[in-house]
Amino acid sequence: MDIPVYSIPSLLDLCVDVLIERLNHRIYASGSDSFQFGSDDGLSLSIPPEVGDTIIKRLNKRNLLSEAWLSLFRPGSLNQLRRLYARRSNITNRSLTYLVNQELQEIDLSENDGITDYALYLLETRSKKSLRHLNLSHCISIRQFRCISGFEALRSLDASYTLIQFNLSDIGKRLHHLKVINLSGISLKDLKGLEVLAATLECLILFDSLAVNFILRSVLKLKNLRKLDISCSPINGFEHMRQYEYVEDELFQELTKLEALDLSGMQLCRKNFEVLMNAKPKLKFLGLMFVDYHNYPGLPQLAQHVTGEQNEHQIVLALKLYKNRGQYIDIALRRLFEIARYSTLLNNDEALEAVCHCMLAYPDDYSIQSAGSASIYHFTKESASKTQSVTLRRLAVSALLVAIEYHHLQPGRIQLQKNTCVSLCNFKIPSEVIFVYKRLAKVLISYMTNNVDDFVQRISLQLCNSLVCQVSGESKEFFGSLNFVELLLKIVLARLEDGIIAGLDEEDRGRSIHAMHVAWSAMWNVTDETPKNCERFLKNKGLDVFLQCFQCFSSDEVLIVNMLGLLGNVAEVKSLRKYLMREDCMKMFRSLLRFRENNLEIGYNSAGILAHLASDGEAAWTVRETPREETLNEIIRVSEIWDITADRSINYRSLTPIIYLLCNDTMQVQYFATWALANLTGVYSAKYCPMLWKDLIYLQNLRDQSNIPFRMRELLDTTIEKCILWKNSRDLKAIHDVNRLSSGCED
Repeated sequence: MDIPVYSIPSLLDLCVDVLIERLNHRIYASGSDSFQFGSDDGLSLSIPPEVGDTIIKRLNKRNLLSEAWLSLFRPGSLNQLRRLYARRSNITNRSLTYLVNQELQEIDLSENDGITDYALYLLETRSKKSLRHLNLSHCISIRQFRCISGFEALRSLDASYTLIQFNLSDIGKRLHHLKVINLSGISLKDLKGLEVLAATLECLILFDSLAVNFILRSVLKLKNLRKLDISCSPINGFEHMRQYEYVEDELFQELTKLEALDLSGMQLCRKNFEVLMNAKPKLKFLGLMFVDYHNYPGLPQLAQHVTGEQNEHQIVLALKLYKNRGQYIDIALRRLFEIARYSTLLNNDEALEAVCHCMLAYPDDYSIQSAGSASIYHFTKESASKTQSVTLRRLAVSALLVAIEYHHLQPGRIQLQKNTCVSLCNFKIPSEVIFVYKRLAKVLISYMTNNVDDFVQRISLQLCNSLVCQVSGESKEFFGSLNFVELLLKIVLARLEDGIIAGLDEEDRGRSIHAMHVAWSAMWNVTDETPKNCERFLKNKGLDVFLQCFQCFSSDEVLIVNMLGLLGNVAEVKSLRKYLMREDCMKMFRSLLRFRENNLEIGYNSAGILAHLASDGEAAWTVRETPREETLNEIIRVSEIWDITADRSINYRSLTPIIYLLCNDTMQVQYFATWALANLTGVYSAKYCPMLWKDLIYLQNLRDQSNIPFRMRELLDTTIEKCILWKNSRDLKAIHDVNRLSSGCED
């Protein structure tokens, strides 16, 4: 029994993934059903078979395989393919016409309803003598054995769960080189026809295959068998034992080369166990899923590898080997979860990878997805993540994302939604999910929009905030296009309207207020340097929500900082500043300048908003009850109280908004900008000095003007000095590094 070993992708796999991205773009850019590479666009391809095989395999794994990709190997091209991997790809007969001139050695068309006998007749043209492996499992549209029998060099045939009209004697006569055959799920009259293959057949798989004439008698005549699978679903256990009757000494006396035996699901009697205990030599593999052998504790020691439900090794092996058996996978996942829940696994990474592959194989099975996602939570905790590769972590994210995509709109799937959300919290956002950023954003926002469960909504909101906090404007705009801003405003209103919060107990009230904090924080992040999202906030009456929220939580400093940060982003957009020119807003901004002397962020954010509003000149200052000159002078007075060495909670992605104010004609506006730069470069030199260096000329020009206040010149000198010190330190370090490397080099 071949034991799958999961590993990181090879260099060829990684290179092929890049190639796929480049070529996939050409498909969608042209809108064509097929590639048209040639002299017209100066691109000529000559793909060798090992690369062609990898391209198709990676495409199929990523659910990207299509007719357009197969057209790369059309007649007349220089591209070669030897192995067609198209499991569950929904390709059609027409797609396969492009491969008629390829000498294929392996074909996997399993779980493709659109493939008929005709396609195999086409491929037989050039692959008649080259094809070694053919997998037609669950291809229910293929009915005739004649379309298979032409592949005379076939070594392996998987016809499980098909409706092919078999005459086993014909298989033995026509496909006399067969070494492996899978007839699982097929009702057979007998196996006598396979006796012709006694000298060559090495592997026979009869999972859930029922017959009326004692199959085992015929099996015993296949003297060359090394692997025998007569397992079944648990529901068929008694029926199988009735038909097979026994596993007696005769099995091992006749099949002397037997190395692997799968009896999973069988209802074994005492005599069967005794035979197994006395089997010589020791088996390499023994399948015992759903087999009760508690009275025979030594049974698992009869083979090097055993599948079962007793320990981690047995269960993980079952997940690897039985990926085509949903019921087996479901039970194994639930048993593995119970083990992981209360103890540390011996090989956490191996288990995680096995679970992910099973989840991806059964995306629409709620039971499997629920058990798998619960296990992923335990396998990806911080304590386990240190040994996990980037590839493995991405695989886990992909499995969780597919689970969400298939089930996020299904009613009654709350537990799965909770599992996926809390599991995603184990990953670094956004670095470990950036490769699926848009897909993840869509499903999380869907959770927030459609979910009746408050826990799922709050976790989704937190994840969205973490995502949007760390990405650039284009990605923020994508969030905005999903009505994220509108949704956040609704979440805030849901905590305000009809006195909802007042009627909650202390615990629920705390959760509700926290959700409001996160919603305002997310709006602050999603509008950062993103004018379109700022406009969405205003168009959806965001200012009114802001004022209403401030009235209810006027003493909540953290919440006020988040709200002012958002309005600061709006104030940075010149075309939107006029919407902030409201008497109620302006009075509030000015009052918040001196909100609390020990809370720099509230006063600073208010001053920043007012400075941007004043930067457009007197004509743009349309409010009367908050005079412009008085407000600007108030900004200078309060800034003199602020601690220039204070740590900050604000995180500028760019200093462009402050440089804009520095270049303004209004002295008070310039003064605010100089204080901001002196504070940022003084406290966080390593971050902000590099950002400011290219714009240092603006500071030097302003410093040289004779009409600026003395304190403002001091702030400019401090900032310029900090930037020069940073530059000198960086240059000295570079020289030191060069000298160190040079001293280590030999002539």
